[in-house]
Amino acid sequence: MLQAWAMQQALADLGHVAVTDASERPRSVLRSVLKRIVLSVRSCFPSRWKLVPGDWERHRNAPLARFVDARLDTTSLFSAWRYAPRRQALAAPDCFVVGSDQVWRAAYADVPSYMLDFLDAEDPRPRVSYAASFGSVSLIDWDDSQIVKASQSLRRFSAVSVREAEAAGWVQENLGVACSTMPDPTLLLEPARYHEIIEAASTSELPTTPYLLAYVLDSSAQLALEIQRVADERGLTIIRMETPFEEQRRGVEDWLRLVRSADLVITDSFHGSVFSAIFNRPFVAVVNRSRGADRFASLVLRIKIDHRIVEDASFIASALSRPIDWEIVNDRILASRREGIDFLRGALNRGSAHKTIHGDAAEAGPVEI
Repeated sequence: MLQAWAMQQALADLGHVAVTDASERPRSVLRSVLKRIVLSVRSCFPSRWKLVPGDWERHRNAPLARFVDARLDTTSLFSAWRYAPRRQALAAPDCFVVGSDQVWRAAYADVPSYMLDFLDAEDPRPRVSYAASFGSVSLIDWDDSQIVKASQSLRRFSAVSVREAEAAGWVQENLGVACSTMPDPTLLLEPARYHEIIEAASTSELPTTPYLLAYVLDSSAQLALEIQRVADERGLTIIRMETPFEEQRRGVEDWLRLVRSADLVITDSFHGSVFSAIFNRPFVAVVNRSRGADRFASLVLRIKIDHRIVEDASFIASALSRPIDWEIVNDRILASRREGIDFLRGALNRGSAHKTIHGDAAEAGPVEI
């Protein structure tokens, strides 16, 4: 979600009118239509009543939906009624930008649509992928026909970039398309832009005592024990986020504020790591393989913070024994920001684009799938 917002902001800074596609291409038109009918009937009853599948999740995600409504300019390329995109929505953009995050991971997204297979081969409008991700190349399980179709689609792009170095090699070797690596869109903005979001919102009060922020997506007994041990040793209160028992997720503004003010962050989230670095907060990240290990490797290469990203929770203590040189980290982030902006400027100027439509995978949390 924050990736989508950051991407819109970066495009706007370059002089483009950017809108983000918030729709999904229906995999089954009949099922999609039936879902719309059910939700239409369901809207006649109080939202506090949990009547149909998905009610609980919608209630849980309500703070995130408010951020989208307030901060993101969105459109809907697809309707529930047909597989093809809406003609008016498709005709409006001068350019298409795909990414970031795991838009090319089949378990999370309709990959062909994120390779713009719905555009005619002769369509002259620029197509750009920015820091698109597979999560990890080890998760790619495409058959030969899928590889052929992906190669055909990407050969029509004006510029192709991915977020992970291993993915760039895979695209070049298997799809025959020139591909570069680019930083996550959240790194394209100055920290002050995120401070503005925090200060503009009426969020909950911060803890009055020093705290350890545990932003853990996939917990384990060992990781929980290590977090408790570190907190006890350092006299820190533990603030836990993304627990499965939360009635509602924290809003984006609240999430940012807690990361920015934490005395220490322990996370298994790629973006938890990214924002800890953006805000210069001490952190340790435990690689989350199920959600994409290559993402953490790409962050190590980009901002030179390898000693704070560990393979196993048992290494947290040793990671904390070595301080972070924030001057080096900030210099690397600045260089990455310039690289990403230069890539977008060059890719979009080829088509003199003005109105740009941006596609990003739907998010289940403030920043992390």
